[in-house]
Amino acid sequence: MSDAGTNAVQIGVWTDYSKPRPLGATLTLPNRTAALLLAFLATLIGITATRSWRLASFLLFNLFAFEKGNAETQPNATQVLLRNSETAAGAGVNIAFLFLPWNSKSTPRTKITWKRAAIVLASFCHWILFIAAGLLTSQIFLGRTVVSSVTPTCGVWVGKNESTESVNYGIAAELTLNATLEAEDYVKNCYTREKSTSTILDCGKLHTQIVPVAVEHNATCPFPTGVCRYNNQSAYAMDTGKLPFTTLGLNCKRCHELAVRRRTVCAPLRDGRLFMGMVGDNAPEGDGTLWVWSFYKNATGGNETYSEEVNWTKPGFKLRSMNLAAVENTSLLQPPLQHADGYHNPVLILVTVNFGVGFLHKANDPIFSIQGEMEPERLLKPDWPWKYRSNQLLGILGCDELMQYCSLKTGRCTDLRGVIGRRSDEEMDADFSILAGNTTRNDDAYNGIIFAAVLVDNLLQQSTLQGSIFDRDGNVALQAARSLQNDRISTPLPPEQWKIEVDHWFSLAMARLQLGAFSTIERRPGADPERVRNLWEGQRIQDSLCGHIKFKSPGHTSLSFFGVMFVVAVCALILLASFFEEVLEKVLRRWLGGRMVGWGAAENLALLGEKGG
Repeated sequence: MSDAGTNAVQIGVWTDYSKPRPLGATLTLPNRTAALLLAFLATLIGITATRSWRLASFLLFNLFAFEKGNAETQPNATQVLLRNSETAAGAGVNIAFLFLPWNSKSTPRTKITWKRAAIVLASFCHWILFIAAGLLTSQIFLGRTVVSSVTPTCGVWVGKNESTESVNYGIAAELTLNATLEAEDYVKNCYTREKSTSTILDCGKLHTQIVPVAVEHNATCPFPTGVCRYNNQSAYAMDTGKLPFTTLGLNCKRCHELAVRRRTVCAPLRDGRLFMGMVGDNAPEGDGTLWVWSFYKNATGGNETYSEEVNWTKPGFKLRSMNLAAVENTSLLQPPLQHADGYHNPVLILVTVNFGVGFLHKANDPIFSIQGEMEPERLLKPDWPWKYRSNQLLGILGCDELMQYCSLKTGRCTDLRGVIGRRSDEEMDADFSILAGNTTRNDDAYNGIIFAAVLVDNLLQQSTLQGSIFDRDGNVALQAARSLQNDRISTPLPPEQWKIEVDHWFSLAMARLQLGAFSTIERRPGADPERVRNLWEGQRIQDSLCGHIKFKSPGHTSLSFFGVMFVVAVCALILLASFFEEVLEKVLRRWLGGRMVGWGAAENLALLGEKGG
């Protein structure tokens, strides 16, 4: 991912719609060019400070140094120093030295007056002002945030429709697995709370590195009373809160006013009402015995079954996810899994810990219950320390994956509903009306809102717990199996290991949401163009969202265009005004009279001329 987007950066001026006008105007340049521009601005401010002092010294001369009636007299030391000092600091220091008792004998000590003190104070204020201006110029540096350019391959890429269903599934599965593994790498390297310098990934590439998530440890069970394993308040909830579209990098006119919320609630379930029994002549824990469960019924009312076989010779972990929202009719779900309304997205996560896995330590966890002991004949040695095993074949986690859209401008939100679920056209129109508010239908802002919502909705359906697991082997996808070696686990499982698993899967889902938005910038370099197609090709959404994804590029620098133009404009005005003598000499002499005579008489060349220089 470190090279992704490198060649898709918009160079020049663009608008960051998350900021108020005109502060959103942003100038993006390659690092070298930006460094030259900043150096030019710093030099310009230095030149301007010198020329500005010429104008300021003229004003100070007329306000404090010139005295009526002395236009024809010899200029005093204060007037000469004020007139001929090229910098404010030089003038302030030189005039201040006139007041000091250890002043050089060649220059008589000057009496301190409030006017002379005001000149010194104004000189130092002018000096400090331009030092501050130089420092504040650094504030136009906005960092590495850039916006994508419009690329020929911008869009959402999916597998092509091939001749056979198996080929289509294979391509789709490959793309999904690649996205899941990429999210896994990103979470491992970039979602850690402690900063690491050893990662090979560019964790600063995305506009927001980590999606903030709040957790709740005693949430309400998402299933009917008595289904959750402990009690009705034993669930674990993860909630993003109102997540602005801009967090995902979207940069449309109203994206900063739009937000999406993801909430997932999970809890271990009792399997008593779902367990159908065992099949086989062996004992419950004997090789070949099938343990059978049923989670939903078929169209004729018969139980669809799910089974796990006891197999001591192939120890390890198995993992499977089951999206119950895919069931045609929620009434076909077994009663413990049914909801009172249709706004939920129930997901079952089935974790199998085969009895042959040996543990060094016991664990009291509803999913990873390591309370059994190996029979002596199954130990390699009588004193074999890995003597503990699981005392349950299958652990069932039930989750409810919900989402809602919100308008940050009006505070209105849609109902919480399943991430994956069927919505009627009327429901979709109602959602869009909440997001769009009073925006005129079919204008650019309205289309930007609708297309942004369509993209986020599409990404949400790919960013689920089921997508985080995606039929991967439990030995790979489970955090509990990280230390599995030779069918043994030596490290103790932490308390509530099931929460660690759920938290990791939810992090994967959020990472897929972020990476999904970023991946619309251009087709991934490794994707075979002969096997994939662009869903946006030829569609209006391509014109609306391409070139509107913010991310961070280490090779580019973004500056405030408003700040750059403000500095240049102010400096230009001051530089022009500093040539007042040359341009407006006749006007000033007519207007100021003796003051201009005194100003001219204090100039170095004029003083040399009087001495016959």
